[in-house]
Amino acid sequence: MSVVITGASQGIGRALAFEFARHGHAVVLNARNRERLQTVAEEIRTRVPEARGVITVPGDIRDPRVVSFLIGSAIEQFGQIEVLINNAGIGIYDRLWNLRPEEFRVVWEVNVLGTLLCTQEALPFLKKSRGTVIAISSVAGLIPVPGMSGYCATKFAQDALMSSLRMELRGTGVRVLVVYPGPIATGFTRHALGSERPVPSLQTDRLVRPWQSPERLARAIYQAYRRKRRTLIYPWWYHIPVWLYRHLPRLYDFLAARVVASEPKTDGPSS
Repeated sequence: MSVVITGASQGIGRALAFEFARHGHAVVLNARNRERLQTVAEEIRTRVPEARGVITVPGDIRDPRVVSFLIGSAIEQFGQIEVLINNAGIGIYDRLWNLRPEEFRVVWEVNVLGTLLCTQEALPFLKKSRGTVIAISSVAGLIPVPGMSGYCATKFAQDALMSSLRMELRGTGVRVLVVYPGPIATGFTRHALGSERPVPSLQTDRLVRPWQSPERLARAIYQAYRRKRRTLIYPWWYHIPVWLYRHLPRLYDFLAARVVASEPKTDGPSS
């Protein structure tokens, strides 16, 4: 049986590919960048003898034909799917009044539509294997963040999809694990849309410590998967702002808004 991982050419997806391969899984890797994806596959073949196999299926998961080929390739090569990891994602940074609809549409299609298409395509096989759907969401899918309204909207939607799916799959044997990472050392900010017009306090790459690595996160995700957990917030202290937002929302709003309000204003909503 295989583990299908989207967004596997770098960052968290790459780390997850190595982690699952080290535990004896066959991995099916997807990303848009064919060259980087192939490099990851060759590194796994060379450095991870425990891996039962690795194949690459490059392409954009916004395209249903790519998704169909991705899942079909996993079945054809390895016979079954044990885990689907919806990891592919893209960020967007800007205040709501500056959001560009064409950029927001791209982020929505990758983060939400891509998750939907991959999950729909894989579910018949996951039901046969009594497997697991893992979604790599974000802490920004649990708490709103000023200056990240567009990204938060997609991650809140992704969380709603997966949380509803968990209930819909009751009795089928298929489990759903949703992961909510805080800032991780992946270069996420640099690759996000809107990175050329940053909100300074949200340049999360500056806040990441070396130990907040995708490899450590991948190990935590694998342990959560093995322990059949429903959710994982990582690092642990992000439980604090989540608790504040749920139980003391006015205080959370004040603190979160103050961080961004403390910066010089370049513009504002038109009157």
